Amino acid sequence: MTGDRAQQRVALSPIWGYHHGFGALILTAHYPEPGEVGPGWITIDHADPRILIGAELAVQIALGKEMPAAKLYTTCVCSPEFRPPHPHGHHLVGAKLEVRGRDRKVIYILREHLFDLDAYVAEWPD
Repeated sequence: MTGDRAQQRVALSPIWGYHHGFGALILTAHYPEPGEVGPGWITIDHADPRILIGAELAVQIALGKEMPAAKLYTTCVCSPEFRPPHPHGHHLVGAKLEVRGRDRKVIYILREHLFDLDAYVAEWPD
């Protein structure tokens, strides 16, 4: 890949800068060059075992609206009409977040919802 369009680094977490005790999941989105055909792909550049993920991003992933390479498996009913009691609430606690890169995949379990940050603590499974 060459050129500026070829890749874009995306830090999935943390959204608010590095919080004490939390790491980051850093992805690079690779796009086809002009004239090339294909949807592109992501690579996983760095994955810490404990991250924060914003509740809004988690909901968008659960709805299938963000990050095609990421899936959030949960027992909650996540439809476009889904409205939790709290603006985001803790309805995704226990969900499995799976991010598939071209080179590897990482899995996190959403363990806790932090209301003050409106974010989930996500950790590698035991």
